[in-house]
Amino acid sequence: MPKMLTSIGLMSGTSLDGIDVALVTTDGDERVARGAFRTYAYDTRARAMLRQAIADARSLRNREDRPGSLAVCERELTAWHADAVFVTRPARV
Repeated sequence: MPKMLTSIGLMSGTSLDGIDVALVTTDGDERVARGAFRTYAYDTRARAMLRQAIADARSLRNREDRPGSLAVCERELTAWHADAVFVTRPARV
């Protein structure tokens, strides 16, 4: 029997509703046990920042570039994801 692994999944989709977090235990093949899950909703400021970053990204010609608001948004989004995992701090979303 393959070893079971526990993982945390994070997603922030294009609907801009928030960050989805899910805990899952799986053997990576057939067995899956779903655990706790939660959505951390974006506030108005976060949605505005993400919309601006999406608009700025339309001008990208190189994946490595971070023009306009992209660099700031990337750092903020990473921090929001970390906050969603480490729930000992309130989410800054």
